[in-house]
Amino acid sequence: MNKIQKNINIVGASYFKQWDGNGCFAVQYNDGITITYTHTNDTLVLMCMLSVGLSSSYLRTGRWPSTASINTRSVLANNWFTTNKKRYKLLKK
Repeated sequence: MNKIQKNINIVGASYFKQWDGNGCFAVQYNDGITITYTHTNDTLVLMCMLSVGLSSSYLRTGRWPSTASINTRSVLANNWFTTNKKRYKLLKK
């Protein structure tokens, strides 16, 4: 695991409904990577990943995060939404 991947933290997260009515999470990490997850039956499934900002990990390194890094991010996101479930009105239904 390189230095960039060691200090992965969630900067922001939001929950919204997609066009088909399913729940979706967008999680922004401190290295400029944003991952969206679908939310069904209390599980997060990776939907897509993008790199935003001039100082994003992809622009600095020229490659996407490794599979291990994506798994770490998924665990962080799952813990975040499990811990902060009360913040999101749509999750209470």
